[in-house]
Amino acid sequence: MKNSQGERFLVTRDYGVGTKAELGPRDIISRAIVQEIEAGRGFKGPYGDYVHLDLTHLGQKIIDRGSADGARGCRPCTRASIRSTSRSRSGPSCTT
Repeated sequence: MKNSQGERFLVTRDYGVGTKAELGPRDIISRAIVQEIEAGRGFKGPYGDYVHLDLTHLGQKIIDRGSADGARGCRPCTRASIRSTSRSRSGPSCTT
């Protein structure tokens, strides 16, 4: 995941996921997304602030096959935008 500064914030900041980064527990990842957005490092969008889930390292073939759980709803793209539902704190959702 990348913030508006292009930074893989789960790697560069200590959010408690260690070396797992994006593969860490969902509750910790969700909390990290909210903290990035609240710190002003999210992208601004018409439906709220969000961070990017960068899938370019997978390649289009993998994304088209739908093997990445996060890519199922975003198959035609190589980057999915993840926005936090910070009002309910229920976690991220995919927006394309």
